[in-house]
This record gives sequence, structure tokens and C-alpha cells, in this order.
Amino acid sequence: MDASTISTERLNDVQNQASLITFRKALDLEQAMAQQLLEALPPVPRANPTETIGRTIDDFA
Repeated sequence: MDASTISTERLNDVQNQASLITFRKALDLEQAMAQQLLEALPPVPRANPTETIGRTIDDFA
């Protein structure tokens, strides 16, 4: 192998590693945004034992 081939292969390795790191960081950001959205949702109302299930579902919908 000549120096050019070794250099090109090493550059490809570094680019592949950088792509993986970038992809993982993007996934972390997506997960963080999804968690924020879940936390922003209003709590699910608790069923009142004196009411019917249908009324509770209607109130939530």
C-alpha cells in the first residue's frame, strides 16, 4: 500500500466515525424533544368511581 491509499482509507474511517457520532447525537436530540412533548401533555384524568367509564372517556376526549 502506498501512502495515498493509507491516507484515503484513514480519512474514510474518520468520516464514518463522525457520521455515526452525528447520527447518535441527532437521536439523542430527538429523544429529548419527544420527552419534552410527553411531559407537556396534560395528565390523564382519573376515573371517578361514582361516574361511568363512558363519561370519563368522553370528558378526556
